Amino acid sequence: SKSRRMLVRMIDMGHDLGKNVVVEGVETQAQVDLLLEIKCDVAQGYFFGRPIPAAAWEEEAHALAGCAADGEAKHKVSRD
Repeated sequence: SKSRRMLVRMIDMGHDLGKNVVVEGVETQAQVDLLLEIKCDVAQGYFFGRPIPAAAWEEEAHALAGCAADGEAKHKVSRD
């Protein structure tokens, strides 16, 4: 489709400029699968989590940092 071709070209352009590409507004597994297929670097949106207050985010970030320091992964995103 035209939308897919445009998205691929925009991601390719970012990569050609040496940039990591972030896609916002991801809401479905199908969108995640497409972005992995076309080599998008980072995605964010409701699929991964709803907005939360800053204090709650800081608590989660500290908890994840503790898990990473222990060698454990609490959340994993796979390109497999």
